[in-house]
Amino acid sequence: MVFFPSALSLALLLAPFFPPSGGKKEFAFWYGTYAIVGVATVGIAVLWWLVWIKVLPRWGGYTYEEECDELEDGTRVTKLVKVKNKEYEKR
Repeated sequence: MVFFPSALSLALLLAPFFPPSGGKKEFAFWYGTYAIVGVATVGIAVLWWLVWIKVLPRWGGYTYEEECDELEDGTRVTKLVKVKNKEYEKR
């Protein structure tokens, strides 16, 4: 039951990289340019997340912790707060 939706999702991800039928040249640039730009955008976002959440805290001697708050109207929000590592402060 899970195989069909997974195969469909994979096909939809790969479809932009196959040339259009008939080989028509509608644009001056490559037909898969938008797909490459999309993949690159997601890749850059993942790299930024790794640097922001993993690398910089390790170098800076801090971690991020979640802090829950409640607004005046009762809405609950969660925010990330920098917390210094105790081991780093002892150095």
